[in-house]
Amino acid sequence: MTWHGQPPFAVLAGLVAAAVLVPEGVATDTPKRADPLRLAFTSAVMAGVSRSEAEASISVWTKTLATVRGYLLDASTVIYDDLPALGREMAQGRVQLVALTTEQYWQLGAPDFGTTFVGQRGGRVGQEVLLIVRRDAGLTSLGALRGRSVVALDMAGEGMARTWLESLLLEQGLEPAAQFFSSVVSVNKPARAALPVFFGQHDACLLTRGAFDTIVELNPQVGTVLTPLARSVPLQHSLVLLDARYDPAARPAVIDALLNLHDTPRGQQVLSLFGRERLVLGTAADLASSLDLLGRRDRLRQRGPGR
Repeated sequence: MTWHGQPPFAVLAGLVAAAVLVPEGVATDTPKRADPLRLAFTSAVMAGVSRSEAEASISVWTKTLATVRGYLLDASTVIYDDLPALGREMAQGRVQLVALTTEQYWQLGAPDFGTTFVGQRGGRVGQEVLLIVRRDAGLTSLGALRGRSVVALDMAGEGMARTWLESLLLEQGLEPAAQFFSSVVSVNKPARAALPVFFGQHDACLLTRGAFDTIVELNPQVGTVLTPLARSVPLQHSLVLLDARYDPAARPAVIDALLNLHDTPRGQQVLSLFGRERLVLGTAADLASSLDLLGRRDRLRQRGPGR
């Protein structure tokens, strides 16, 4: 299914387009006409962003005619929850700028689409995932969580968290999360994951290092009560891809606008919704640990638990 018009998050997609395409303070007297730029966002990459948050982030940015550092172009946005349909659109060159989760990128066969952009936070590309418990709960191993409850943050910035936990369970010969835990509760705010564990209402939570550090910074007592039981290597949770076939003359300007998205207040607002501070050019090394984890998870699923 492909959403058109004003589905949830469509206004956020429009804000991203505007922030990318209209750098503040940039003007041109003689803009050149560039090829149309079609932006595609998967609904999964916007997980955890409410419509009210999106609408609060946009003001007058409703039109898609924009000026990109000397280029005039028509930009439009589409949100997909049908991943195969998006894959076909990418292959046929019908979308030029794509935001999707790393899991979805893997499901599409990790296509060599063009330039890759990844999020950066605290000067680091990739985020560790933490499985967090109370220090006084006596839980010292993953196996000790059998039959316990877990709270998982479902946001684009946490997209690889469940994949990592599932792989960890299978590597230790344990059942998949749905059978191993008594419940896995999804929430859309970091505090809603950590505080129920802090207050003893749930046994564990799943957060990225960046999300947990932010909570501890705001409430240091959380850091004294809660502790990671297990942690992943840094993982890349979502990607932005720019088609290599897009207008060769205007393409460098679009890349430059994306890399400088953080320099504008509106751009900072967009990035903060996804728990990132800026976009940087991604390399094969940036994606390696995440793609390796996804491949390992799939092989473990085929093998089955306890084999």
